[in-house]
Amino acid sequence: MPSTSPGDKPVSMNPAQPAGQTTTTPEQVSDDELAGLVELMDEATDAYISGRTHHYFSLFDHPAEYSLMPPYGGETRTDMRRDEESIAEISRFFVSGEGRFDLQHAMRSGELAVLAGIERQHGQVSDLPEQDWSLRVTLVFRRVGDRWQLLHRHADPLVREVPFDHCAKLARGAFRQPPGPFTRTTRRSRRSP
Repeated sequence: MPSTSPGDKPVSMNPAQPAGQTTTTPEQVSDDELAGLVELMDEATDAYISGRTHHYFSLFDHPAEYSLMPPYGGETRTDMRRDEESIAEISRFFVSGEGRFDLQHAMRSGELAVLAGIERQHGQVSDLPEQDWSLRVTLVFRRVGDRWQLLHRHADPLVREVPFDHCAKLARGAFRQPPGPFTRTTRRSRRSP
């Protein structure tokens, strides 16, 4: 609850809450809403790997604060482009495939839901032959009205265990790769001002 001083306007104790407004506890995400979100992720997994990116982006929103830890490594990205050119580029990159979302664990608090699972998928990506492209993912969603916003996605291809020495090589950067079409270096060079 806001605090007041005699003759002063209310002052909020929460910087995210405007002064003079009381805090309301958001409703907890229900079991049915959580089940619906898992179904939505199943549909999204299949849409993305098969290059149906317009459909993917129609399923939930990516707000301005969206962040991505991409499956090929690197720093957390917050510069996601959602323009038609970028969506078309993703559609061309993911040529064909099929996928489903396999929920491993879910948590919820108020309007937030966290899903940890495996996107079990295979397909043709770029000019590579069809192969398994399964990813471990952690997804943070926020419910806004009747829509979901994807706030954060962390993905990695370590669905199968790797030997510890292989993990150590990854950690020290022994497997360096030249920039590709979705790496930060290439993307920045194409980015419009």
